[in-house]
Amino acid sequence: MKSDRKEYLKEWRKSNKERIRITNRRYYKIWSRNNKKSISSKKYWKTYRIKYPEKRREGMKKYRNKRMKKDIDFRIKENLRSQLWHYFKKYSLLGKVTHANKYGIDYQAIIEHLKPFPDDISKYHIDHIIPLSLFNFSINEEIKLAFSPNNHRWISASENISKNDSIIINNEIFLGRELRNLPTEEKIKIINKNT
Repeated sequence: MKSDRKEYLKEWRKSNKERIRITNRRYYKIWSRNNKKSISSKKYWKTYRIKYPEKRREGMKKYRNKRMKKDIDFRIKENLRSQLWHYFKKYSLLGKVTHANKYGIDYQAIIEHLKPFPDDISKYHIDHIIPLSLFNFSINEEIKLAFSPNNHRWISASENISKNDSIIINNEIFLGRELRNLPTEEKIKIINKNT
């Protein structure tokens, strides 16, 4: 349904280029009158469009930093999002990340699974029981499994750093890369054993 509308709008824009140009001109004339400045559309796009995104970015950065300090749930959600982005860049063939909902990732469910939070959260890391390097990031089911709530737990920072991307199965240590071609069912069994 959305794709039909997109196609229709694309065709409409192609056939109504002159109409769109006239409308845009009118808009900029009204805008310049309201702001008591005479400004052409070219000048607007060269000056104002460049300045405002920088101000917006600065404001968003300040807001994000403030919220990261106050809201623990938000901080954890942002960390999980950055992990997803980082691992997509590292392990997927295309390196392209779309919205988490497409992959079936529910950050709120992960946060609920991780509660109660440790007292001194700065000394702990969120660990993936099965390392993310073991999953195939070109298959949506694998991504959903990698970021399932049961694949997350709190462990101390030093333990997580020493673990790196290894996994313990039947008292044997394996690197995540060695088990990358393991079937999805086996990965589910490993997660269930360790939770």
